[in-house]
Amino acid sequence: MARTIAAALQVPVAWVTVADDAHRTYRARSGPVPGDLITVTDTSRSWRFVPDLTTTGDGWLLIDVCPSCGADVPTARIATLADLGDHLDPDHNKGPVDEFYTDPGHLPGCQDTPLRH
Repeated sequence: MARTIAAALQVPVAWVTVADDAHRTYRARSGPVPGDLITVTDTSRSWRFVPDLTTTGDGWLLIDVCPSCGADVPTARIATLADLGDHLDPDHNKGPVDEFYTDPGHLPGCQDTPLRH
């Protein structure tokens, strides 16, 4: 997984770490298992991702701060370095991905949770 995202984002694999995700799980035959939280760190910034299980091929959901509750939740679909650049562009006008609204990472009472939509 680390090699795949490193290649997609054109960064050295040494910049990538994969750990258990404390908020998201996968369904397995034996029950829920921790999801993967991928962190890409360069010399000045870190980006966090989770696998995008809704896409064909390789893709990830960028984890960023919810403007309402401050929790770390999916905000954008990323498959290439260009996608990340589009998201980081201050003039991008895309709304968050659908997973943003249903992510279990939101804090209780967040205005952007499913009860509001």
